Amino acid sequence: MVGKTIQNEADANSDSFRVLAPIERLIYQSSLLKFLLVTFFLAFVRVGIWCIPNVTSFVAVAKNPFVNPFDNPNAFYVLWTWLGSYIAWLIGANTEAGYLALHFFFNLIFTAGFIALVTRRLDKKDARTALVLFFLLPVSITSYYWVSYDSFTLLLMMLALVSTRVKILPLLIGIMLGMQHFEQSMFAVLALCAAFILGGKAEKEYSGTWIFLLLVGVVIGKFILHFIFLRYHVHLNSGRTFWLNSHLSEILQQFWYHMHYILWSTLGLGWVLALKSFDKGRKSLPLLIPLFGLMLLMPIVGDQTRVYALCSFLLLSVYWLLNPEFLTGLNNRVVAGLFVLSNMMPLSWVWGGAPRSSSFPYDVQLILHQAFGWFGVPTALDGWPFG
Repeated sequence: MVGKTIQNEADANSDSFRVLAPIERLIYQSSLLKFLLVTFFLAFVRVGIWCIPNVTSFVAVAKNPFVNPFDNPNAFYVLWTWLGSYIAWLIGANTEAGYLALHFFFNLIFTAGFIALVTRRLDKKDARTALVLFFLLPVSITSYYWVSYDSFTLLLMMLALVSTRVKILPLLIGIMLGMQHFEQSMFAVLALCAAFILGGKAEKEYSGTWIFLLLVGVVIGKFILHFIFLRYHVHLNSGRTFWLNSHLSEILQQFWYHMHYILWSTLGLGWVLALKSFDKGRKSLPLLIPLFGLMLLMPIVGDQTRVYALCSFLLLSVYWLLNPEFLTGLNNRVVAGLFVLSNMMPLSWVWGGAPRSSSFPYDVQLILHQAFGWFGVPTALDGWPFG
């Protein structure tokens, strides 16, 4: 009798949302290449590809990373995101086109590396589930929507996820993260620390030693950057702390008037996964406490979605995207539904408290303008889709 009941439930589940059956087959039964081609195309249409609006500021640093090119003290924070600009200077990618090409290359390595990590660490079913979840989270598309220094930060974070078996690597990557973007890297690693201390059951590769080495590395990287600026007599203020003091009233208003959209955009459709995590009851708290704790940053940052995406990436990877126990608990048909919904819904991305739309139409218009002279485009293109 019990066996018949279980079979009836299985049959009922297989008949639920039958319209999603072809999507389920695409995700779990097609070749990896076909699945990824479809996923990338849909993501491109949903998101588009553009550059960060103040890309010229980062190019100015890439021309000479050992001087401060800015008169406005509110722009000094750009220099504190140093390592990517230094690499651009080192290889001569110090024009706007060169800087963007380099960081787009970082994007490709980040995405390809994460796909390789998922497919190597997980069995086929869990790997496909993880890839669907990855592409519905804002972190997978943020550095394409704004090709910028985030591209290199995310690449380093992805390398940190790979560097679990050679003890010195997490320390070295942590140092580079501290030299690239200390604040986001520190919050990302502190979220992992909090989950570990609270007793979170992470994917087995990620030990307390790995987290500790990352944390120490990030702090050392910040001190090395201070030393470089002292050595070359680069006089700066506190960077993002100074900027925050100058803009605090403005960004608090952004959050107050747009808090619902801002909070939704932190995870987008990934909120379904947060609800799923509650299935474990108290065992979910080590993940959910730091996950929600990071949302306390939202009232004091101006680039709300991208900041949360980067600060939560390591945490979500360790506890969701690379965790077989979590992935196995997701029904194939539910994953297919999330895949469809994530590609049907408009882009969930907030900057300055305002929701932003896909840059895909602007990409197409610019290509047609350059190729055939069709349509008009503004002279200053950097912030065009976000005006």
